[in-house]
Amino acid sequence: MLQKYMKFLSLFLLLVVLGLLFWLNLSPDISPENIEVTSLLNPMSAGQVQPDNTSKYLLTISLNSNSAKPLVNELKGYFYTVYIYTPPGFRFITTDYPKQINPQDFHIGYDSRTGRPAMIELSNNANLPNINEEAITIAEGFMYTGQSFPISINYIFSQHEQLDNQNFYVILSYYQRKFGKNVSWAKIIPVK
Repeated sequence: MLQKYMKFLSLFLLLVVLGLLFWLNLSPDISPENIEVTSLLNPMSAGQVQPDNTSKYLLTISLNSNSAKPLVNELKGYFYTVYIYTPPGFRFITTDYPKQINPQDFHIGYDSRTGRPAMIELSNNANLPNINEEAITIAEGFMYTGQSFPISINYIFSQHEQLDNQNFYVILSYYQRKFGKNVSWAKIIPVK
Protein backbone atom coordinates (compact mmCIF):
# COMPACT_ATOMS: atom_id res chain seq x y z
CA MET A 1 0.00 0.00 0.00
CA LEU A 2 2.84 2.37 0.84
CA GLN A 3 4.49 1.63 -2.53
CA LYS A 4 1.29 2.54 -4.40
CA TYR A 5 1.07 5.75 -2.42
CA MET A 6 4.71 6.63 -3.15
CA LYS A 7 4.25 5.93 -6.90
CA PHE A 8 1.12 8.07 -6.96
CA LEU A 9 2.86 10.87 -5.05
CA SER A 10 5.92 10.70 -7.35
CA LEU A 11 3.74 10.83 -10.45
CA PHE A 12 1.75 13.73 -9.01
CA LEU A 13 4.92 15.68 -8.16
CA LEU A 14 6.36 14.98 -11.62
CA LEU A 15 3.19 16.36 -13.24
CA VAL A 16 3.29 19.43 -11.00
CA VAL A 17 6.96 20.10 -11.85
CA LEU A 18 6.31 19.61 -15.60
CA GLY A 19 3.26 21.90 -15.42
CA LEU A 20 5.26 24.52 -13.55
CA LEU A 21 8.11 24.34 -16.10
CA PHE A 22 5.60 24.70 -18.94
CA TRP A 23 3.97 27.72 -17.27
CA LEU A 24 7.31 29.41 -16.50
CA ASN A 25 8.44 29.04 -20.13
CA LEU A 26 5.33 30.54 -21.72
CA SER A 27 6.13 33.26 -24.23
CA PRO A 28 3.99 35.80 -26.10
CA ASP A 29 2.64 34.96 -29.54
CA ILE A 30 4.15 38.20 -30.88
CA SER A 31 7.64 39.19 -29.71
CA PRO A 32 9.22 42.67 -29.86
CA GLU A 33 11.28 41.51 -32.84
CA ASN A 34 8.07 40.78 -34.81
CA ILE A 35 7.02 44.43 -34.93
CA GLU A 36 9.22 47.11 -36.43
CA VAL A 37 8.41 50.71 -35.50
CA THR A 38 10.26 53.76 -36.79
CA SER A 39 9.47 57.40 -36.18
CA LEU A 40 10.59 60.73 -37.55
CA LEU A 41 9.78 64.26 -36.35
CA ASN A 42 10.09 67.16 -38.82
CA PRO A 43 9.05 70.80 -38.74
CA MET A 44 6.20 71.46 -41.14
CA SER A 45 6.77 73.87 -44.00
CA ALA A 46 4.96 77.22 -44.07
CA GLY A 47 2.55 75.99 -46.75
CA GLN A 48 1.38 73.13 -44.54
CA VAL A 49 0.43 75.17 -41.45
CA GLN A 50 -2.05 77.82 -40.43
CA PRO A 51 -0.57 81.30 -39.73
CA ASP A 52 -1.12 81.31 -35.92
CA ASN A 53 2.49 82.04 -34.84
CA THR A 54 3.11 78.55 -33.42
CA SER A 55 5.61 76.07 -34.80
CA LYS A 56 4.03 72.91 -36.18
CA TYR A 57 5.68 69.51 -36.30
CA LEU A 58 4.83 66.35 -38.23
CA LEU A 59 5.55 63.07 -36.45
CA THR A 60 5.49 60.12 -38.85
CA ILE A 61 5.26 56.66 -37.30
CA SER A 62 5.85 53.66 -39.56
CA LEU A 63 4.70 50.22 -38.49
CA ASN A 64 5.73 46.93 -40.06
CA SER A 65 5.06 43.32 -39.10
CA ASN A 66 7.60 40.52 -39.54
CA SER A 67 5.20 37.92 -38.17
CA ALA A 68 3.05 35.44 -40.03
CA LYS A 69 0.52 35.83 -37.20
CA PRO A 70 -1.85 38.81 -37.02
CA LEU A 71 -0.73 41.51 -34.58
CA VAL A 72 -4.19 41.49 -32.97
CA ASN A 73 -6.10 38.30 -32.21
CA GLU A 74 -9.21 38.69 -30.09
CA LEU A 75 -9.74 34.92 -29.82
CA LYS A 76 -6.28 34.38 -28.34
CA GLY A 77 -6.62 37.58 -26.29
CA TYR A 78 -3.62 39.54 -27.50
CA PHE A 79 -3.31 43.05 -28.88
CA TYR A 80 -0.99 46.05 -28.90
CA THR A 81 -1.20 49.83 -28.75
CA VAL A 82 1.31 52.38 -30.00
CA TYR A 83 1.51 55.42 -27.70
CA ILE A 84 3.35 58.71 -28.03
CA TYR A 85 5.11 60.52 -25.21
CA THR A 86 4.74 64.23 -25.96
CA PRO A 87 7.24 66.48 -24.16
CA PRO A 88 5.97 69.49 -22.23
CA GLY A 89 5.53 72.51 -24.45
CA PHE A 90 3.93 70.55 -27.31
CA ARG A 91 0.22 70.12 -27.95
CA PHE A 92 -1.41 67.39 -30.04
CA ILE A 93 -3.48 68.77 -32.91
CA THR A 94 -4.61 65.96 -35.20
CA THR A 95 -3.92 62.51 -36.63
CA ASP A 96 -3.71 61.74 -40.33
CA TYR A 97 -3.99 58.02 -40.93
CA PRO A 98 -3.32 56.34 -44.25
CA LYS A 99 -6.03 56.57 -46.89
CA GLN A 100 -5.17 53.14 -48.34
CA ILE A 101 -6.28 51.26 -45.21
CA ASN A 102 -9.81 50.36 -44.21
CA PRO A 103 -10.95 52.84 -41.50
CA GLN A 104 -12.36 49.90 -39.52
CA ASP A 105 -8.78 48.55 -39.19
CA PHE A 106 -7.50 51.71 -37.48
CA HIS A 107 -8.40 52.34 -33.84
CA ILE A 108 -7.47 55.31 -31.65
CA GLY A 109 -7.75 55.14 -27.89
CA TYR A 110 -6.25 54.19 -24.57
CA ASP A 111 -6.33 50.85 -22.76
CA SER A 112 -4.98 50.52 -19.23
CA ARG A 113 -3.67 47.02 -20.03
CA THR A 114 -1.21 48.58 -22.50
CA GLY A 115 -1.03 52.15 -21.17
CA ARG A 116 0.29 51.36 -17.71
CA PRO A 117 3.12 49.11 -18.99
CA ALA A 118 4.01 51.89 -21.45
CA MET A 119 4.29 54.37 -18.55
CA ILE A 120 6.41 51.92 -16.55
CA GLU A 121 8.71 51.38 -19.52
CA LEU A 122 9.05 55.15 -19.94
CA SER A 123 9.77 55.80 -16.27
CA ASN A 124 12.32 52.96 -16.11
CA ASN A 125 14.17 53.54 -19.39
CA ALA A 126 13.61 57.01 -20.84
CA ASN A 127 15.04 59.10 -17.98
CA LEU A 128 12.05 61.44 -17.92
CA PRO A 129 10.95 63.23 -14.75
CA ASN A 130 7.36 63.09 -13.48
CA ILE A 131 5.86 60.57 -15.92
CA ASN A 132 2.14 60.14 -15.36
CA GLU A 133 -0.81 58.73 -17.25
CA GLU A 134 -1.68 62.10 -18.78
CA ALA A 135 1.76 62.35 -20.37
CA ILE A 136 1.07 59.51 -22.80
CA THR A 137 -2.67 59.93 -23.29
CA ILE A 138 -2.51 63.48 -24.64
CA ALA A 139 -2.08 61.93 -28.08
CA GLU A 140 -3.98 58.71 -27.52
CA GLY A 141 -2.54 55.49 -28.82
CA PHE A 142 -3.47 53.67 -31.96
CA MET A 143 -3.88 50.07 -33.03
CA TYR A 144 -3.92 48.81 -36.60
CA THR A 145 -5.78 45.51 -36.97
CA GLY A 146 -5.30 45.07 -40.72
CA GLN A 147 -2.82 42.79 -42.47
CA SER A 148 -1.31 45.15 -45.09
CA PHE A 149 2.13 46.31 -43.99
CA PRO A 150 4.00 48.60 -43.77
CA ILE A 151 1.78 51.54 -42.83
CA SER A 152 2.56 55.12 -41.79
CA ILE A 153 0.54 57.37 -39.51
CA ASN A 154 1.09 61.12 -39.20
CA TYR A 155 0.54 63.10 -36.02
CA ILE A 156 0.64 66.90 -36.06
CA PHE A 157 1.79 68.84 -33.00
CA SER A 158 2.18 72.51 -32.23
CA GLN A 159 4.93 73.87 -30.05
CA HIS A 160 3.58 76.55 -27.76
CA GLU A 161 6.47 76.72 -25.31
CA GLN A 162 10.25 76.32 -25.71
CA LEU A 163 11.63 73.98 -23.04
CA ASP A 164 14.94 72.15 -22.53
CA ASN A 165 13.86 68.51 -22.82
CA GLN A 166 12.16 68.17 -26.22
CA ASN A 167 12.38 64.39 -26.66
CA PHE A 168 9.41 62.57 -28.15
CA TYR A 169 9.13 58.82 -27.61
CA VAL A 170 6.96 56.19 -29.25
CA ILE A 171 6.05 53.28 -27.00
CA LEU A 172 4.85 49.97 -28.40
CA SER A 173 2.94 48.10 -25.69
CA TYR A 174 1.72 44.52 -26.21
CA TYR A 175 -0.76 42.70 -23.97
CA GLN A 176 -1.31 38.96 -23.62
CA ARG A 177 -2.13 36.51 -20.86
CA LYS A 178 -1.55 32.77 -21.27
CA PHE A 179 -2.89 30.34 -18.69
CA GLY A 180 -3.08 33.22 -16.20
CA LYS A 181 0.52 34.35 -16.80
CA ASN A 182 1.08 37.89 -18.02
CA VAL A 183 3.44 37.66 -21.04
CA SER A 184 3.00 41.33 -22.00
CA TRP A 185 5.89 43.56 -23.01
CA ALA A 186 6.62 47.17 -23.99
CA LYS A 187 9.45 48.83 -25.85
CA ILE A 188 10.48 52.45 -26.37
CA ILE A 189 11.39 53.89 -29.75
CA PRO A 190 13.16 57.26 -29.54
CA VAL A 191 11.90 59.72 -32.15
CA LYS A 192 14.58 60.99 -34.51
